[in-house]
Amino acid sequence: MARGCLVRKICILSCVVLFGASLGGALGHAGESIEAQRSQSASSFQQLSHFKPRLRPRLRIQQIVNVEEGEKALTPAPGVCPRRLLHLEGVVRLHSTSLPLPLFPGHVPPDGEERQSFVIMEGNAFLRDGLGRVLKDAVDFSPRVDLEQDEKSGILSGTAWLRAYVSVFEGEKYLGTTRVIGSIPVRGTMNISGRGRVSGSLCVP
Repeated sequence: MARGCLVRKICILSCVVLFGASLGGALGHAGESIEAQRSQSASSFQQLSHFKPRLRPRLRIQQIVNVEEGEKALTPAPGVCPRRLLHLEGVVRLHSTSLPLPLFPGHVPPDGEERQSFVIMEGNAFLRDGLGRVLKDAVDFSPRVDLEQDEKSGILSGTAWLRAYVSVFEGEKYLGTTRVIGSIPVRGTMNISGRGRVSGSLCVP
């Protein structure tokens, strides 16, 4: 019987030794795994610290004031743009620079004469690209607007048709020339004003 107890103690001791060895091995592997993960994380962080994002140069525009030169400089628009289509858009606020002539508020022309007038207006817009980034330098507009006078209120109203030619640059690289257009309703009495949008697009090579 004493011999049986001794055998059982030996078996239990062997199991404890084996369990301890297995646990030690597992902990050793876990330690190695954690150390490997730390090393890998440090290596990844080191690579990220050397990474420098490649940013595109800022877009800017240069307005072509002369209409004939603008038409000649226009970049031909392909049927399908094979690369990047650059969309431009901006808000224009127009205001009159002189009194409407030949009519003025409250003036009622004799029967048979047209109730029409005209005014020179001014305004500008900062264009944005498709990502909402503002392009440097504003685009100026100075349209001549034909007006009609309401018989009862004497208020003058009309539509300003806007057009401008802009050359687009990415840094120092010339991308092309396009046309931005829009139509804005204007109205008023002595001061004529209006607000609206202009837009255009360019197929970037």
